[in-house]
Parts: sequence; structure tokens; C-alpha cells
Amino acid sequence: MNAQAKKGYRLHTISTASGGSKGFGGGDRIQATMVFEKLG
Repeated sequence: MNAQAKKGYRLHTISTASGGSKGFGGGDRIQATMVFEKLG
């Protein structure tokens, strides 16, 4: 994220969703979606 900020982007939206499916190791899968917007 710091690399994106240096390029003139800022974090606009972040959302997470739990997959609920048991993957390797027995943990739930969590998906994170980040939306950046270009400044200037």
C-alpha cells in the first residue's frame, strides 16, 4: 500500500468477505478487495 501511495494513489475502499470454505490447514478463507483512486 505504501508503494501505491508513492505513485499518487490513495486507498478509497476496502472490503472483506469470508469465504466460509475450509481450505488447507482448516482455516476460513478471507478475501480482501482494495480500491485505489488516482489523485490529481
